[in-house]
Amino acid sequence: NFLTFLSIGTFLSSEVHSLENRKLEDVQWPLEFLTPITGSFTEYRNSTVHLGLDFKTYGINGFKVLAVTNGYIESISYTKEGYGLSMITYSPNSKLRTRYAHLNDFKGTLSGLELLRNSLLLLTGETGFAIKPAKDDFKFKQNDWIARTGETGSGVAHLHLELFDREGFYNPMSFKKYSQVDLKFPVIETIYLETEGGETLILPARKKTERLFEIENRDEPIHISGKVKVKVAAFDLISSRNRNGIFGFLLYANKKNLFDKKMDFLPFKELSLKHA
Repeated sequence: NFLTFLSIGTFLSSEVHSLENRKLEDVQWPLEFLTPITGSFTEYRNSTVHLGLDFKTYGINGFKVLAVTNGYIESISYTKEGYGLSMITYSPNSKLRTRYAHLNDFKGTLSGLELLRNSLLLLTGETGFAIKPAKDDFKFKQNDWIARTGETGSGVAHLHLELFDREGFYNPMSFKKYSQVDLKFPVIETIYLETEGGETLILPARKKTERLFEIENRDEPIHISGKVKVKVAAFDLISSRNRNGIFGFLLYANKKNLFDKKMDFLPFKELSLKHA
C-alpha cells in the first residue's frame, strides 16, 4: 500500500466560514502597491503558529498602510519584541478585526493618533503601552491611510496583517482582493509519520503529476497501527518565488479519503490544540 497526497489548489473560495452569511465589504489590499507575501497563514514558527500574512517592504520603512475595511481603532500597543508597534481595528459591518503589526508610526490621515503614540512613549519609555481608545476617537474608511510600515518588534522591515473575529483567524488569501495570478502548484517534499510508540518515519515525496505526490518507492511496506500523526513539509511558490505555506491538502490511501484540511480558517479551539 502507498499513501498519496493531493495538494489542493492554491487559492480557495472567497467565501469563508462564519462570514458566508454576513454582509461583508471587500477586504482591501493593505498597501499602495502589490508586493510579495513572504510569510503565510498557519506557518509553524518556533512552536508558534503564524496567524496572518507578512508583506515584503524591501528593507524599507515608511510605506503607507491602508485600512482594509471601514471601522474604528479598537486598540494600539507597543512592545520591544513580538508585534512591536501595532493596532487592532474593528469593522462593525463585517464584525472583523484587523491587526497591523511591526509599524513604524501612526502617521496618516487620523488626526491626533501619532501625537498620542509619542505621548505614550514619553510616559512609558521602553516598557511599552497598550490602550483602547473610545469608539468615536479614531474612525476611518476603507483605503484611508492609517499608519506606516516599519520593523518594530521583529527587527526586519515588513507588514504583518491578521484578520479575525470571535471564532478564530481567517486566511487573508481567501479574500478575492488578495488573490494573485498563480501558475504554480504547491510542492510536497517530505512526509513524517509519528506513531503512538514514539517511532518517526521520514518519507520523501515524489511528484507524480503537477497536483499529485506520492511516497517514494520503498523496499519494504510500511506497517503501522494505532493513532498516527501525519506531518507534511510543503511549500507554495505562488507568484513571488518565496516558499509560502500550502492552503490545504487531502490524504488518501487505496482510494479512501483519510483526512483533508483547508487552511482558510483556524478556530481558536484548534489553535490551542496545535501540539495535540
